[in-house]
Amino acid sequence: MAEEVGDSKKYHCEGKRMLASVSKGLVLSPTKVTDGNPKDLCTPGDSLTFTASGSDKLRVEYDDPDDYGDETMTQTFTRLD
Repeated sequence: MAEEVGDSKKYHCEGKRMLASVSKGLVLSPTKVTDGNPKDLCTPGDSLTFTASGSDKLRVEYDDPDDYGDETMTQTFTRLD
């Protein structure tokens, strides 16, 4: 289980994710909201897929949070020495 916290000037949200799969990368389930303020701004997040990209990069893919069709957002994290 992974815990998640989202903070901004407008909200504070807490949630949990479960490991969903490891067959095509590390896949975490959508967020199950456990607490938040205000509650109406804390909605379940989409699933996340993490994959290795070379020996020192990690990519995470998720659905577009602005819901512009079926686009997928990708972030790449690079290890710093």
